[in-house]
Amino acid sequence: MSKWNGAKWITRKRRLSTYRRDNFRCVYCHRTERLTLDHLRPRSIGGDNADKNIVTACKSCNSARGDMPWWKFADDKAIRRIKIYRRRSVKKYFSWADHVIDQHDSWTEALKWAKENYCDV
Repeated sequence: MSKWNGAKWITRKRRLSTYRRDNFRCVYCHRTERLTLDHLRPRSIGGDNADKNIVTACKSCNSARGDMPWWKFADDKAIRRIKIYRRRSVKKYFSWADHVIDQHDSWTEALKWAKENYCDV
């Protein structure tokens, strides 16, 4: 398991694959800006870095939720989205993510390109 060290707890490939699985949108409010990853069961209470425990969230929702149970924070639509997304493995997007990262000079460019081309607008 990766160490908890800011953004370094997850590889860029896995982060990008998770964003794609979740359609480059916050699972709570459905925004596309300032995306980060959220542990459904927080690490502070024993949550891990498994695919089913990590979802895409905007910084605002991630911060506002804190350690609150996700099902109490999320509205009905978000609960449905989360239940669907967490059943999907991000591994199916690994080769795609490797390709996107390899084709761009920086992580910022790769992320911008992927979001522009794969966000379900």
